[in-house]
Amino acid sequence: MKSRFKKTIPLPYCKDSTILESCIKCHNSPCVNICPQNIIIKDEYKIYLDFNNNGCIFCKECAKVCKSDSFGLLDLDLENHINAHININEAKCLAWNKTLCSYCLDVCENKSIKFNAMLYPEILESCTKCGICKSICPVDAINFRGV
Repeated sequence: MKSRFKKTIPLPYCKDSTILESCIKCHNSPCVNICPQNIIIKDEYKIYLDFNNNGCIFCKECAKVCKSDSFGLLDLDLENHINAHININEAKCLAWNKTLCSYCLDVCENKSIKFNAMLYPEILESCTKCGICKSICPVDAINFRGV
């Protein structure tokens, strides 16, 4: 059986998104309820992150509550990073279309977005995939998908 998580964004502190299939068996969903950003979504088939309104602040609350109240699938020792792909849709991006916009740069705590003369943003390798840039983009030009 192929993982249902292939295209969804896995939770932080997760080595392998296929282990999140076990989360469906967790009836309490403590990670969903404790997330201060309200980005953890659980449906009948999967658990994943939704960056449409917020991003991950790596508070580790999901991993702490998973370890204490659930199956312990999230690992507190992992770095602050989400296993996802990110790209900028150049056709939608205001800066790629020569309109000054730097919302994504302004909110990026890691400074993982590089602009060339205030235009043409690119995502650097140092990106943690927190999703805050996606939630702030006025034209929804930043895309995430699971690996």
